[in-house]
Amino acid sequence: MSKYAEHNTPFKARIWGYINEFTLYSFAGWVYETVCESIFAGRLILNRGFLHLPVCPIYGVGAFIAIWIMHRFGRLNKLQVFISGTVITTVVEYAAALIIEALLHKTLWDYSKWICNFQGRISLISSLIFGLGCVGAYSLRPVVEKHWVGKKWLTVTAIAEAAAMAVDFVLVVMGL
Repeated sequence: MSKYAEHNTPFKARIWGYINEFTLYSFAGWVYETVCESIFAGRLILNRGFLHLPVCPIYGVGAFIAIWIMHRFGRLNKLQVFISGTVITTVVEYAAALIIEALLHKTLWDYSKWICNFQGRISLISSLIFGLGCVGAYSLRPVVEKHWVGKKWLTVTAIAEAAAMAVDFVLVVMGL
């Protein structure tokens, strides 16, 4: 969010926008995972995410953290966004892998067969792809901000999205 909009938009309106943005990035990640997995498997695969919903929250977390950090440094060019986005999302992905494995005793992704991987948790190829994704998300952010911030209907969608993901997460953790 630009510094102007961030400082002049009430906190509650920004929260709803953040939830919608997180959901958008999580859905985009699910689409990316589904397309890639379907191509590699040679058939359509629709259950690529951890949750039942068509979202991969790690993408929402990674994109959101990367964009939030990058916006603290002012306007960045595409190369700066790519490099910082690559580094930030790689750190987020590695930390998330460790946390998920420790808390849920599950491995949600494994890059051990990919070249240039570290412990199967991160890989150079995926990190570069995430860096490109950050360039896209960062570039689209002003458009999203212009059309989403302060819109009343987004409050309803944000509440529904957050509730649905929270319920879905609880159901998955319970094994349902």
